[in-house]
Amino acid sequence: MVDKQYLVRKIIQIFLFCFIFSSLSLSQLSINTTCSYTYQCLTNQSLSCSTNSTPPSCQCSDKYWYNTTQCTPKFSLNASCTNSLQCDSTVLLICDLTTQMCTCNESYYIWDGTQCVIRRTIGGACASNDQCLAYQNLTCPTSGVWNYTCACPTNYYWNTTISSCVLKKLWNETCTSSYECYDGGYLSCQVNATVNTSVCDCAGKFYF
Repeated sequence: MVDKQYLVRKIIQIFLFCFIFSSLSLSQLSINTTCSYTYQCLTNQSLSCSTNSTPPSCQCSDKYWYNTTQCTPKFSLNASCTNSLQCDSTVLLICDLTTQMCTCNESYYIWDGTQCVIRRTIGGACASNDQCLAYQNLTCPTSGVWNYTCACPTNYYWNTTISSCVLKKLWNETCTSSYECYDGGYLSCQVNATVNTSVCDCAGKFYF
């Protein structure tokens, strides 16, 4: 026969456990609240104690965002959004506020089918123009010396000071090397004694 006292003790233990658990749930911490352990955060909102903030606080995990009531999965490519927190940052997506869609930062990244990958700078291997850094004015030629390599387009040269392709210089513009001068005008960088500096001038038997 079951000991009545034993049953009473078990019932009391269960009651205390439920009471403590209920108390913890009621006192759990909300989003952005300082914490030390995940159990302190509102687990019914999928919050956990994140050490990515200083001090540690209750936050959604990397692939989730807080929609004012709970953590919800972040959006994938081309999904509608109103801010970048809603887009999946683990694959480097941001919210384009013009189109209000999750996308790569097109100045620096391109979508490779699974994530945003960085575009190539000058000399990087490429298969199409969109794989080269657009803000550096680079293109991907499919023939010539720079075949399938990110390079400056025709009539541009690589400016090492600003790390970008810029228009080649015309006659009598100052230069430091002939590759800065406009090829189609048969120009080369030559010392001009009159102005005591080097300028793009006609090469060889050519004159302006």
